[in-house]
Amino acid sequence: MNIHTITTNALALARRNDGATILKNGKEATKGYASGGIKEYKLPWNLSEESLLDAIFTAFVSINAIECDAYGLWVDGDTLYIDAVTIFEDPTKALAFAAKNDELAIYCIHNEETIDV
Repeated sequence: MNIHTITTNALALARRNDGATILKNGKEATKGYASGGIKEYKLPWNLSEESLLDAIFTAFVSINAIECDAYGLWVDGDTLYIDAVTIFEDPTKALAFAAKNDELAIYCIHNEETIDV
């Protein structure tokens, strides 16, 4: 799947679910514990569709060059956050990684809940 298609799909998921964890191959992650802290983008959620797609695309291209597993997106108020995330099977390892990177929480993908660090 190309980065343009991944961008379009990620925006649709973020609009529908207020967030998503998208593997670099374009598939939605279904299990594990996502931790960011490597690279984060903050975008105004109220941008036009075209501007938002362009900004997400730019973020994804940058994240694609980073050693990580996925693109993490979530909406909080008027802001869309995009994070380069690493997915762990073990929540203890995800929490340690998050703490090392000054993150506030990790995301349990399969239970769809945040876990505070």
